[in-house]
Amino acid sequence: LHFENFIKIWEGTILPRAFLNTFIVATAGAVINVFFASLAAFAFARLRFPGRNALFLFVLATMMIPPGLMVVPLFSMLKGVPFAGPNGLLDTYLGLILPFAVTGFGIFLLRQYLISIPRELDEQATIDGCNKFQIYWKIILPLCKPALSLVGLFSFLSHWNEYLWHLTVARSEEMFTLQIALARFQNQYN
Repeated sequence: LHFENFIKIWEGTILPRAFLNTFIVATAGAVINVFFASLAAFAFARLRFPGRNALFLFVLATMMIPPGLMVVPLFSMLKGVPFAGPNGLLDTYLGLILPFAVTGFGIFLLRQYLISIPRELDEQATIDGCNKFQIYWKIILPLCKPALSLVGLFSFLSHWNEYLWHLTVARSEEMFTLQIALARFQNQYN
């Protein structure tokens, strides 16, 4: 083992920046996914509104669409975002994070977990004067820590391992993620 080779790679390539970009994208994507998926799951599991079941079936149907099939429409949408410059949200952190920030899998998993929590807790909180958001924030979220951590972990790993979307959106070396930088580094001298 020659550790000076690792130091040369770390100092002479874009890998440190790519590692930082990947960490930012994966962490932000996981946090956003956990928050919005938990809100949607709370609505699907606890609130009564017309079309709830049909909307949930639509969310489940989105899980059947392969992510590679969504690249071209999402690219067109991000390029055409108004007030974001000539390239829209391409080559930005928002462009890397937002399209896959909330997943149907996270909503489904959290909804199934929320169904197992007794509704009597909601009724007791309502009697104590809590509104719906307070029930969600103070009662439901603390009880959902295992499911929230699982959704966060899966989301972090999915953002960390994403290659095709990041390759499509990241245009400059400053926005490359680790997977793109490693692929370029592997083929650099071939």
